[in-house]
Amino acid sequence: MEMRTMRILPVAAMAVLGLAAALGCGGKTSYNVPQVDSVSPSQAKVGDSVVLAGAYFKGIQTVSFGDARAIIFSVDSDTHITATVPNEAITGNVTVMNGKGVGTCYDAFTVVPTITGLALVSDSGTTPIIFRLTGSGFFGTTKVTVAGTDASFTINDQSTLTVNSTTTGTVVVTASGLTATWSETWSAGTPATPVASTASSAS
Repeated sequence: MEMRTMRILPVAAMAVLGLAAALGCGGKTSYNVPQVDSVSPSQAKVGDSVVLAGAYFKGIQTVSFGDARAIIFSVDSDTHITATVPNEAITGNVTVMNGKGVGTCYDAFTVVPTITGLALVSDSGTTPIIFRLTGSGFFGTTKVTVAGTDASFTINDQSTLTVNSTTTGTVVVTASGLTATWSETWSAGTPATPVASTASSAS
């Protein structure tokens, strides 16, 4: 009669084998190239949270809005990620990356512009009136009006605009098809106090 011997592995060895099985062959994490199907909401301000829906989110290493990487994000499941819109986010693509590759949702997201402050740059009583707007979502700015009159402007970066105007009054910034409004009273001799602004769809 043939005798067979059963080998009993130590507990530590069994644990190692179990870990290898969970990780996949060679101890490497097993996952696929990620796929991003949607971003919700599709319009949000810097600092807001959005949810990415898709597939194969296991092992996600980065989430980017344009070229700006989200500092804060969490992989909630293999199909959902919650991310905070980063400071340098721009309107356009949202991309995720894991060790297998990159998944992109094209033209999926619009950064809502906001104005949080206005400060004079030029001296009181001079023309043009030069002032600086601070806020977010200024990349993609196509128009600035002051009291309904078009004003020239320079996009310094995502969070600041320099505006040249011939008048004072309500300031409206149009960026990425959306508008942000500064409606606080201000004059060429009195810089305004920063307040939160509201954004709405441009008509």
